[in-house]
Amino acid sequence: MNRFYDSFLAGVETTHNVEVVYRYVDKERIPIDVTDLLRWQWVQFVSVFDRFIHDLVQKGIVDSFFISGIDDVTPKTRDLLVKMEIVVQLLFCTSEVDRRCILDNYIGKMLSYKSFQSPENVCDALSYIWKEKNKIKVISRQMGMESDYCKQYWNNIILRRNQIVHASDYIDNYGNRQDISIEDVEKTRDFMLLLGDAIIQSVC
Repeated sequence: MNRFYDSFLAGVETTHNVEVVYRYVDKERIPIDVTDLLRWQWVQFVSVFDRFIHDLVQKGIVDSFFISGIDDVTPKTRDLLVKMEIVVQLLFCTSEVDRRCILDNYIGKMLSYKSFQSPENVCDALSYIWKEKNKIKVISRQMGMESDYCKQYWNNIILRRNQIVHASDYIDNYGNRQDISIEDVEKTRDFMLLLGDAIIQSVC
């Protein structure tokens, strides 16, 4: 369907494979805490999705420059600022392959500073390649969910991801951490898979 979507699915599957280690330790009752394996999966599911959006948007912007007619380009991409240095390189480059490479590298660097994880940031990123105004509504409908619930569930996943990354999942100053279960991680994986599928179905 789409090589970036295929990479997303492969990344989710690779991350999911770590569950085997967790289940083995749990089954054998080995006396060590391996819940960080679950936390790593949670973070990685979001990271794989983030990369998927970056790749999808980057290619979409570059394709808009080389393939799309002006009427097909989104307002956000039309307003995209490109450094004069890059414009000059594009004007004087005679090879379309090299021109695409120049623009692709520039757009890649521009997007590399941005995080595409939360509903707001993802929808803003998709505005480069998708004219739909009510993106959450369309995406949630494709997922078979009510839009407000979908957005809240999505935000909660990102909030927990940030708690794990920035606070190591500690919830106080006494060494207590937020509980995490394999069921919670599986629900997160399933949601991210549904989300990725809904986006690729809606945008491409």
